[in-house]
Amino acid sequence: MSDVRFGVVGLGMGRNHARRIRECDGASLVAIADLDEERGREQEKELEAPWYRDYKEMIELPDVDVVFVGVPSGLHHRIAIDAAQAGKHVLTDKPMDITLENADAMIEAADAAGVTLGVVYQNRWGDAPRRIRKSIDGGRFGELLFGEALVKWYRSQEYYSRGGWRGTWKMDGGGAIMNQGVHTVDLIQWFMGEPVRVTGRYWTLDHEMETEDTAMAVIEFDSGAVAQLLCTTCYYPKPEGGDVVSVTVQGQKGRMVSVANELVECNFPDEDESDAARYEPDGPDNYMADFVQAIAAGREPTVTGVEGRKSLAITLAVYESSRRGEAVEL
Repeated sequence: MSDVRFGVVGLGMGRNHARRIRECDGASLVAIADLDEERGREQEKELEAPWYRDYKEMIELPDVDVVFVGVPSGLHHRIAIDAAQAGKHVLTDKPMDITLENADAMIEAADAAGVTLGVVYQNRWGDAPRRIRKSIDGGRFGELLFGEALVKWYRSQEYYSRGGWRGTWKMDGGGAIMNQGVHTVDLIQWFMGEPVRVTGRYWTLDHEMETEDTAMAVIEFDSGAVAQLLCTTCYYPKPEGGDVVSVTVQGQKGRMVSVANELVECNFPDEDESDAARYEPDGPDNYMADFVQAIAAGREPTVTGVEGRKSLAITLAVYESSRRGEAVEL
């Protein structure tokens, strides 16, 4: 079977994904696009793929099967819709966009064109998240009770000032939760179930920026379970081991705790040791392999547009709840 052929739009964060495409079995990188000619020429040599200034020209290439969208978040919908209408599958970096209207337009465009839309939430393929998800599916926890998601990062003022779009409502769509924390928002909702209500607050405590550098929230799920969320980029000094991200899932029968996508606690007191092997993760071990295999097999990827929309809805509800001073129904 021939490779799934990718074109990448946006060579900021997109360059890392382009490298992942080149490393992925069954995938090939055939074109790149970026408005910055110096960066485009440089990456053209490194990635061994022709550079285009106009992404629309790249999208029309007959040998491009998938368009990867790696531009600032507020522009995702424009490129994704153009690509879908050109008959190309779309894989977009997180968050899928910065408004639900744009996210819905992306989903509708893909459905109308009969192409696949996927969203990159690579943390789902860490060892611990895969083990937690398989344990949930296998009934290991019993009834889920509560979860906790902590995202404690440090980002300097220079980080927000560089590039002109970070920490802006127009292009970044938010701050600590929308940019840094949304991966962990995705994990907690993937574990805990369908979110139904969000109560949140956000603040700008230690940066000069439009959006927030700290946010907290309580998320309620249709099962009756709840989760608390903290996202901040004020965690100075950064710990020696790097940014701190942890997720806890507590059920009636026990709990699992992940730190930096590694399992640090797996505590089920009434479980036989022989049962643990049932919860070993299987299937693709990264987001790119999952998407490529989905296209090749004609199935949906793990994180579809509909699935990717959920973390965006929660994030936007935190902002709305803070502004209104009350819980927001989803």
